[in-house]
Amino acid sequence: MRRSRIVLLVGIAWLVLGILNASRLRILLPQYEPGFGWREAWIWGLPDALLWAVLSAVPIFLARRRPLGRQALPWLLHAVAAILVVFLHGLLDYSVSRLMGNFVGVGVWDGTMTRVRESYYVNLLVYSLVVGITQYLVSAEELRSERMKRDELDAELSKARLQALRMQIRPHFVMNALNTVAGLVEVDPDAARSNLRRLGDLMRASALAKDASEVTLDRELAFTRDYLEIEQARFGDRLRCHVTREEGTGECLVPSLILQPLVENAVVHGVSPKPEGGTVEVRCRRDGDRLRIEVVDDGVGLPETDATKRGAGTGTGSGSSTGIGIENVRRRVVAHYGSDHQFELRPRSASTATNGKMGEPGTYVFLSIPYRITVDPQSGSDVNSDTTSSSESSIAPRGGV
Repeated sequence: MRRSRIVLLVGIAWLVLGILNASRLRILLPQYEPGFGWREAWIWGLPDALLWAVLSAVPIFLARRRPLGRQALPWLLHAVAAILVVFLHGLLDYSVSRLMGNFVGVGVWDGTMTRVRESYYVNLLVYSLVVGITQYLVSAEELRSERMKRDELDAELSKARLQALRMQIRPHFVMNALNTVAGLVEVDPDAARSNLRRLGDLMRASALAKDASEVTLDRELAFTRDYLEIEQARFGDRLRCHVTREEGTGECLVPSLILQPLVENAVVHGVSPKPEGGTVEVRCRRDGDRLRIEVVDDGVGLPETDATKRGAGTGTGSGSSTGIGIENVRRRVVAHYGSDHQFELRPRSASTATNGKMGEPGTYVFLSIPYRITVDPQSGSDVNSDTTSSSESSIAPRGGV
């Protein structure tokens, strides 16, 4: 707190106390001293408060520089300062009284000591109160400052963790994409070159968004579609993909690179081991103040041991993960939303399947996060949303390996 502000607040506080004291005298004393009016009340009640407005500088300064604690030296300094303040108060009080016509013929020392004897216990109490209030305010300010610093550090730590998790996804994704391209080099060189260019576009888009913890759903789905096109170059007719979102949800904010690991998990661990391949479906829709994201595949499903570990997860997610991608997603949604999310990874047989039937193999991933959008305050339009108006898309299969 600035020194000028402290001086102003102290002055106002003592002025208010002086006015209250003068008002108290004006109400109480007339019944004992007829003729006691407001003039006398101001003369008796206000000067003492104004004197303490000046003398408060001593206990405030010492309380800030040498706060009372376990060490003996601050206590000794405050004891000496309190005695000096009491004496100065008596001297100033005597001087004011002389100006108002009192203590006529009384010397300075005798008049000062008279005032000291009359009010030393009150002045010592006032000194102690000023020190106590000052130390309380200083401690509160320090505590508030420490909390702000801790909050800033926590925010920086969370940001660093999210950045580390996003960086963890990139090499994992690139490794799998390069393996896909490597499988096409001898079989279909043109497709390999095309997918290398597509991979380059993906990495460029990823680099541009490296500092963005959130992107719009439209942008995230576009990234996911590009990834699926790379995978379809590898799997051909064995991989069928459907990406749908509810109309009007494209401007919703989602963590960047949150869908790609879920889709990759469905392709690599679900469809790839299945000889005839399968279908991966991504569905996004609004449910009140929530955004529901579902990734469903009809692949080989979760292993028996893993399926028993993965029930419905709420808040922090559940179970272990199928590879680095799922675990990364689970940690990132916890870092982003705390307990305000739902994340589930379970067999498709426990959920509504792509074709509405139950009891079929496959895996079901469900993510529910708060529905939030970014709006330009001037235009009222979304500042991040793409202009895509289609709510459903299917990625046509290509010939592959």
